[in-house]
Amino acid sequence: MGNRKRPWYVYVGAILVLLAIAVYIYPFDSTLYVNGGKDAIGAQILIDGILVDKMRSFAHGADATISLRPGDHKITIISLMGQTFEKDFSIQGEYYIVVVFNDSTK
Repeated sequence: MGNRKRPWYVYVGAILVLLAIAVYIYPFDSTLYVNGGKDAIGAQILIDGILVDKMRSFAHGADATISLRPGDHKITIISLMGQTFEKDFSIQGEYYIVVVFNDSTK
């Protein structure tokens, strides 16, 4: 009785359960893409109040790519001229933000 082989689907099922638990405990990072005009070049990017990156020059403006945990976040972008852009967002997978600074600080 102890020499009986288990069917292949028992092993596959066990592996799938372990993968599901791993994804639930340690979710994959999401990717935030931030784009803006030339006035955003060099701007500081803060996520939930923590400085994470700066906008870099790209083609016709500025961009940044940031890895984040899925969930709710707040982004604050401060330009070199002191202009501020803020947005609350929820991310799962990929999320795109286009930065447009208001003229009210000029």
